[in-house]
Amino acid sequence: MRSFFSICITSISALALSLAPSVASSAPKDIWDTAATNSGIEKKVIQSICITESGIRFDDGFRRPWPYVLNSRYGPMFFHTKEKASEMLTHLISLKVKNIDVGMCQINLEYHGHRVTNPHDLLDPVVNLNVTSRYLKELMTRYNGDITNVVAAYHTGSLGKKEQVDRGQNYVNSVIKVKGKLSQ
Repeated sequence: MRSFFSICITSISALALSLAPSVASSAPKDIWDTAATNSGIEKKVIQSICITESGIRFDDGFRRPWPYVLNSRYGPMFFHTKEKASEMLTHLISLKVKNIDVGMCQINLEYHGHRVTNPHDLLDPVVNLNVTSRYLKELMTRYNGDITNVVAAYHTGSLGKKEQVDRGQNYVNSVIKVKGKLSQ
């Protein structure tokens, strides 16, 4: 079984080297603006979250979020096409794998699958970003607009335990680093 998944996994560096920037999903700028408006969070923070979750480096040197990504107990899997990612998602679901992160913002099916009619919809960058912005808005309410806690909780699910706080802070640091590069 492990070898089957190993065959399907493409390393980030190999994928980044083999793809031209034009192949990458560059979500239209207006959906980033919509996500920012809907969530109440700065656009560059949302972009930084997506890049932290699924970013790959392209030939032009920039990291961009990649929409055809799955992550499960078998590790991260990057696909060239939505169809290939969808095939693997179907396979993982058939194996009763529940903890699967899907798409450019890595929406977790176990905890957020109820937010879409079909899990495969999360491979669409627009749907994935809409789900992300709705969840971020909920977190903004839960954490009284404290963006550090919102970003940390996006990654950890909550901040109820020390290990979640520590893991969340490491994630926040990664997002801040990416955001700094976007601002250059």
